[in-house]
Amino acid sequence: MLMYQLAREVWWYETPFPLNAIGFMLEPLYLRFYRTAPVLTISQSTSDDLRKLGFRGPVTIMPVGVEAVDDAGLPKTETPTFVYVGRLTASKRVDDIVRAFAMFNAEAAHGELWLIGDGPDRYERSLRALAARLGVADRVRFWGRLGADEKHRKMAEAHALVMASVREGWGLVVNEANACGTLAIAYDVPGLRDAIADRETGLLVEPTPRALKDAMMLVWSHPTLRTELSGRARIRNKAISYEITADLADRTISRTITGVGVAAETAGTTAEIAES
Repeated sequence: MLMYQLAREVWWYETPFPLNAIGFMLEPLYLRFYRTAPVLTISQSTSDDLRKLGFRGPVTIMPVGVEAVDDAGLPKTETPTFVYVGRLTASKRVDDIVRAFAMFNAEAAHGELWLIGDGPDRYERSLRALAARLGVADRVRFWGRLGADEKHRKMAEAHALVMASVREGWGLVVNEANACGTLAIAYDVPGLRDAIADRETGLLVEPTPRALKDAMMLVWSHPTLRTELSGRARIRNKAISYEITADLADRTISRTITGVGVAAETAGTTAEIAES
């Protein structure tokens, strides 16, 4: 079984009533049919979720694959710039990021927020309206979907990636930003807490816009800290690749088929996983 993440709280953000309540209640029930199946997953958070649901079979955690990024560092923008990359949708809580940025802007008196990605028109309109209501419409840039090169360039130029998802399987854009020499600030939720080593490669905060704002201020006002976190994040990111992921998946499937070493469970930091 390949399981990236459970939906759980996402049901309440992405699905209308009563389907959200039905989905939330049924998810643990239908997954029980797979409790003895060997599982491949991408984070300790998902492994823990499965164990809580009574999964008894072997669970192997494999690192996510990250596409190659030209890491010849680009200079950061002169003004504080924060970037979000992903779907513009309710479960990503991009509205929290806009609120956090508005508070940051009021305190720092300058800066930009770049939103890269698209989503339902209704949600994007609500984000534009929120930015206007908070007085930062001219400082929030909606870039839409970008090609890989342009996306990576903007990631490299920003001072930090900001994420506020309800949960993730891992948080692959964190690794993309790290490869570009940019640290990530994120809510301390499943998946994102696996992709970021708090105060080592980035910052994890309680899930409130004010906590995001405080972390944004910390990163902007302490250039040395920003450089140290970004540097360690880039080094850590070099430990994972599609080749490592494919090799671990192949070995795990082979062990499962032959019955050799099936009980082993791989866990640890990204670097430890890559070295296993």
